[in-house]
Amino acid sequence: MAIALDTEHHLQIKSECLPRIQPTLMCPDSILLPKVLQMCLVLTLVYCTAFFLLGKTAAPPSGSLFQFITLIAVALTFGKAFEFVDIPPLIGMLLAGILLKEVGFINFGSEYKEAILSLRKISITVILIKAGLYLNPEVMKRLSWIVLRLAFAPCCVEAVTCMAVAYLILDLPLLWGLLMGFVIGAVSPAILVPSLLKLEKEGYGSKSGIHTLGIAASGIDDILAITMFGIILGLIFDAGTFLSDIIKGPVGVLAGVIIGVLYGLILIYVPHKSEKNVVFYRVFLQLAGGIVCIFGSHAIGFDGAGPLACMVSTFVATCGWSAAGQDPAALKSVTTTFSGIWYIFEPVLFSVIGTEIHLSRLSGRIVLQCLAVLLLALMIRLLVAFLVTAGGVFERRERFFLAIAWMPKASVQGLLGPIALEMATKQNDDQAGMRGNIASS
Repeated sequence: MAIALDTEHHLQIKSECLPRIQPTLMCPDSILLPKVLQMCLVLTLVYCTAFFLLGKTAAPPSGSLFQFITLIAVALTFGKAFEFVDIPPLIGMLLAGILLKEVGFINFGSEYKEAILSLRKISITVILIKAGLYLNPEVMKRLSWIVLRLAFAPCCVEAVTCMAVAYLILDLPLLWGLLMGFVIGAVSPAILVPSLLKLEKEGYGSKSGIHTLGIAASGIDDILAITMFGIILGLIFDAGTFLSDIIKGPVGVLAGVIIGVLYGLILIYVPHKSEKNVVFYRVFLQLAGGIVCIFGSHAIGFDGAGPLACMVSTFVATCGWSAAGQDPAALKSVTTTFSGIWYIFEPVLFSVIGTEIHLSRLSGRIVLQCLAVLLLALMIRLLVAFLVTAGGVFERRERFFLAIAWMPKASVQGLLGPIALEMATKQNDDQAGMRGNIASS
C-alpha cells in the first residue's frame, strides 16, 4: 500500500482515526470518570506514602490513619454520586461519616482525635478566608444595616425560642436551653458560602448583592453564636465570675476587629506586588495567619476573636489590593487557589462531623423531642429572617430565599457541640452528662 510511502497520507489517516480510537483506548469524553480516577490515584499514593513512612498507624484495618484516608475516599465517592444527581455533595459526605461510624469501621485512637479536631478548625479557617475574598465593599456599605439585622436577630430569637421550648419539652434548665440555642442558632458558613458563590457566578442576585449580604452576615452570626456559647458555658460550669464572662464577649469582638485590620494592612504590602511568587505568598500568609488567629484565640479563651480576625483581615487585604490597582489576575488566582484548598478540606469537615453523630446512642423519644425543638426554632428563625430583610432593595422572593438560606446547620455545631459534652462529662455527674448529650446532639 502507498500509506507507508506517503507521509502526508499517513498523517491524514492517523488524524482521522484518532478521535475514534481515543475514547476506546483512553478515557471517555466525560469529565466525571477522569476526576474519579484522579482522586482515587491521589488517595492511593497518599496512603502508600503514609504506610511506608508511618507503618503500623497506617496499616489496615485498625490503623487510625488508614481509617481516616478510607473515610475521605468514601466521602468523596458519596459526594460525587450525590452531586451527579443534583444533590449537594456535603450531604453524601455527611452520610458517609455516619454510615462508617455506625457499622463500626471508624474508631479513631485518642492521639488522632485532637488532630482531627485541628483539621476541622483549619477547614473553617479556609471557608472564612474564602468568604472574605468575595465580600464587596460597596455592597457592604449599602447594606450595612440589613447585614447587622440579619446577623443578630434570627440567631438571638432562635436561641431564646430554643431555650423556652427545651425547658417545656426536654425539661432542660434555662441556661442549658440557651446554650443549646446558640449551638443550634449559628448558620453554617461551610454550606451557605459555597452555595451563594455558586449562584453569584451564575448571575443570580448580583445586582442586589445577596451573596455579599449573606456572607458578611453569616460571619457575624457565627461570631455572635460562638461568643455567647462561651459566656453561657462559663456561667454553667463556673469557669469565672459573672462579670468576667459578660465582658469577655465584647472584648473578644474588639480584639478580633483590631487584629484583623492590622494584619490585613500588613498583607496589602507584604508581599510586594512585584514579587515573582506573589500569589503563593499571599495564599500562604492568609492561610497561616488565619490558622494562628483561630487556634490562638481558642488558646487564650476568646474563641469569637479568631474567626472575626480571619474574615476581617482577608476583607481588608482584598480591598487594599483592589484600591492599589494591583493585577486583578493575581487576586483571581488567590481566590481560585482557596477554592482548590476547600475542595480538599470539604470532605474532611463533613465526613468527620458525620462520625460524631451517634444514632444508636439516642433513644427514639429523645430524638423526636430534639427534632420538635429544632423545627419550632427553625420556623421562628425563618419568619424573623424574612421580616428583618424588609425595607431594603430586595424583592419578596429574594427575602424568602435569604430566609431559607439562613437555616443550614453543620460546621459550627460540629465545633461547639462536643465542647459542651466534654465539659459535662468531666463533671462526673450523670445529670450534667445527660444534659450535655442533649445539648450537643
